[in-house]
Amino acid sequence: MQADYDSSANAISIAISDAASADQSDEVHPRAIVALAAGTPVEVQLLYPDLGVSEPLAAVADRYELDREALEAAGDVS
Repeated sequence: MQADYDSSANAISIAISDAASADQSDEVHPRAIVALAAGTPVEVQLLYPDLGVSEPLAAVADRYELDREALEAAGDVS
């Protein structure tokens, strides 16, 4: 997983796979949107990470059976 923080948008983008593009999205949490390619998660957009990352990333991990600890490690911008 690779994460990029956009300070102007106050958002973190966590790439889960190297898929070329997504064909749909799923708002799993009010601050977590998952980009999907053929139903498979390829990226997570985490909004306002300064409000905390655990709750929105836990929702993503639970819905898509992803490694919560790996998502949180990638989303740690401190």
